[in-house]
Amino acid sequence: MDPLERIKIASDVARDQTRTDVGVRGTKGYMAPEWHRKMPVNVKVDVYSFGIVLLEIICCRRNVDRSLPEDEAIQDDEVDIKSLERFVKVGIWCIQDDDE
Repeated sequence: MDPLERIKIASDVARDQTRTDVGVRGTKGYMAPEWHRKMPVNVKVDVYSFGIVLLEIICCRRNVDRSLPEDEAIQDDEVDIKSLERFVKVGIWCIQDDDE
């Protein structure tokens, strides 16, 4: 299943709810840490999943690829550094562990 199809917890939470308790769902590597910690989830878990997908696009590789050596560097091509930095910041903001 396409990881973007999994980014939908927000549609499962009623407008007056801030959190919900549901069974674990999602694709390994894209699920927010709250799922693994058996904590109540909120709409921010979708933001985490989006951040993972965004970082995959930026890095041109999957977030989990067991077939590659850990120290394999990403090829250095011509890049608009300012745009790249902006995308990375957005991706990191999406996946940072923040209780607020």
